[in-house]
Amino acid sequence: MTDSVASTREFEGLQIPAAGTYQLDAAHKRVGFVVRHLMVSKVRGNFAEADATITIAEDPLQSSVTASITTASVQTGNVDRDNHLRTGDFFEAEKYPAITFRSTGIKSHAGAEFVLDGELTIKDVTKAV
Repeated sequence: MTDSVASTREFEGLQIPAAGTYQLDAAHKRVGFVVRHLMVSKVRGNFAEADATITIAEDPLQSSVTASITTASVQTGNVDRDNHLRTGDFFEAEKYPAITFRSTGIKSHAGAEFVLDGELTIKDVTKAV
């Protein structure tokens, strides 16, 4: 994350970022996934292009996140598979260039773990997550 002022503050005994808006630092991010293939092996991959904005509110429980992943940037280490994932069988990257997430609230928090509710949109279908 990058911000003009890198400071922290205390919240319920935790050190958290100062209130403000933070952008995902492209040099330090990885958006990865693991899926089972034929119920035997695992395929690992990532999306090379993604961005996110985290807004830390004065009241940390009112904070929010938005993220966007470029579907055409999928990488699994196999060019043929990557090209197949970009087709209509999977991401349909030309028609749906991004997967997006928008938080709708903080569901809970315990200690240093905060759980977000949000909306994930893939191929113009939005579901609560």
